[in-house]
Amino acid sequence: MRSAAGIVTLALLLVACRGSDDDGTASEEPTVTVESAPSSTAIAVAEDSSTDVTSGALPSGEPIATIPTEGVPGLDSDDAFCRAWSEFGGTFQALASASNLASDPITAVEAEVAASVVLIRAVETMRENYPDEVADEAELFLDDLLGPLTRRAEKAQQELLDAGLSPDQITVLGELWLTTLAASGLGDPDISVDVPAELAAGFDEAVATFGGNLPLIAVDPSLVTNIEAPATQQYIAINCPDQGTLGGNDFVGD
Repeated sequence: MRSAAGIVTLALLLVACRGSDDDGTASEEPTVTVESAPSSTAIAVAEDSSTDVTSGALPSGEPIATIPTEGVPGLDSDDAFCRAWSEFGGTFQALASASNLASDPITAVEAEVAASVVLIRAVETMRENYPDEVADEAELFLDDLLGPLTRRAEKAQQELLDAGLSPDQITVLGELWLTTLAASGLGDPDISVDVPAELAAGFDEAVATFGGNLPLIAVDPSLVTNIEAPATQQYIAINCPDQGTLGGNDFVGD
């Protein structure tokens, strides 16, 4: 993740740079534009909650950490909900970075297809382990807020199945994605999974079909939303290792 004054952090449901065709479909050779778009802090804690986002402090007064440039906090958490959140939020941050900044747009498509099973599984795990304290927001957070990206992942997974990959082989891709994500962190927009040779043909077919049918994350209007789940967002900020930074905030490290 680049960090410099004037660069807006990638929020979970970012207000994207517009580069798609008028009908929302991807052009044959997508153009990725980097600009300072308005920040959509969809996974930052709501302004009226007890967590003061503008001052970068938790209720205790402890500063909120910036989005890390190395590693993905929480991928090894013993808390199933927090670990799944880190898998989802960390994956999105990496995919959004690739979608905006990769040297070749196909890199972003390949990463998203490889990571699709991780996004789907992370949502299922969060649903099964949703904190009791904020359980009344489960549907809002998982279905309404995270739903648009999850539906993209479901389409990518279906393309893999249609290309002849088995569920076990798709799971292998997901594990490779998590290994790559943990090693690369969020700072490499050209993040790439080393796909096994025996899966390459089906994977390439799925990537071609998925990329031809959907715009890049950075220009997908379905990901732009004003939905917030403030209690859950605050829970993550206080209880999970990333302190909510993987959802995006307005603080960028030096």
